[in-house]
Amino acid sequence: RPDELQALAWPIVEAYFGEELGKTSAHYQQLAGTAQATDNVAEIIVAASRGRVERLMLADKTQLWGTFDPDTGQVVLSEDGQRQPDEVGLLELAALQTLQHGGTVYALAQEHMPTTSPAAAVFRYAVD
Repeated sequence: RPDELQALAWPIVEAYFGEELGKTSAHYQQLAGTAQATDNVAEIIVAASRGRVERLMLADKTQLWGTFDPDTGQVVLSEDGQRQPDEVGLLELAALQTLQHGGTVYALAQEHMPTTSPAAAVFRYAVD
């Protein structure tokens, strides 16, 4: 049955994902402060929309509302943290864009994030 198969497979898969996440977190820490990694949400959203995000770590159970104009690259966060009619979930947008461009996304508890920001990214390449 599917639930039994999942129960048997999860310990194997979990070890693999844990190892990959550990490598990603260490890689982020190594590149933090350079042009190849950031925890700036606005910068991550723009980079994800342009296919630059190789690995994205997001704090689960965290939501940031706002708007994004892909033509100008302008990101505006909701002022009060509440969703307005024209706003979208910015972390979800970053995740979708990263996946659409072949990147990898990890969702983890905030206390396991490599930074206090709800998002951290490693870029494929740096830009000036």
